Amino acid sequence: MLKKTFKLRGKDFHFSLRDDADESVFDEIFIDEDYSLCKQYLQGVNNGFVLDIGGHVGLFSLWAWGLNSGLRVCAYEPSLENVQSFKNHLRLNKVEGVVVKNKAVGAVQGVRELFYGADNINHSLLIEGAAGSVKVEVDAFNDVLAKYIGLYGKIDLVKFDAEGVEFEVLEAIDSGVFANVEAIIMEYHLNSPNSRGKDWIVSRIKSAGFTVSCVPSKYSNDLGMIWARRS
Repeated sequence: MLKKTFKLRGKDFHFSLRDDADESVFDEIFIDEDYSLCKQYLQGVNNGFVLDIGGHVGLFSLWAWGLNSGLRVCAYEPSLENVQSFKNHLRLNKVEGVVVKNKAVGAVQGVRELFYGADNINHSLLIEGAAGSVKVEVDAFNDVLAKYIGLYGKIDLVKFDAEGVEFEVLEAIDSGVFANVEAIIMEYHLNSPNSRGKDWIVSRIKSAGFTVSCVPSKYSNDLGMIWARRS
């Protein structure tokens, strides 16, 4: 285990990183600030709710909560091993405003195959890997949105990084439910087998009433970040 510490708003956050993949995500979020597009927004949200789709080991969720401890955060992560590490980080940092569910999110509810990638950040519902697979529960994205909108009235931020699943959930999105989402930060994956291209994602989100900006990834031409706020 590699131990890392990062200070946010005067509080030290402690992490036990299992391997190079965990460390790369730590660096992306805390050092390179890949999510800086939504940083100022999160700091200004009052008693808000954040939905973290693709929670991995909790680094984004804890970063968001560290910026604004008034936030409530719920993460979805299909890999049990990642969820166990996520919960360990919550215990290490004595965080009570963040929860994680061991489920995937897709267009429809059901059970699907989660294919293990070469490392723990590349597990996929869409791309068969050589490292085996496991059956996982999947909640429909529309149902997840509706559940938390029912609880909190709106969702202040959806963070979405689910290895290509963004295309199917945006295709199936319920515009009435989506109207209660205030902002989105989404990593797109143009190498996904169901990819419809970056322009399709931008058009889909814009048509729902958002102002959208894009930042290409410095790691791959197939990746990038989309930041969207209500117009």
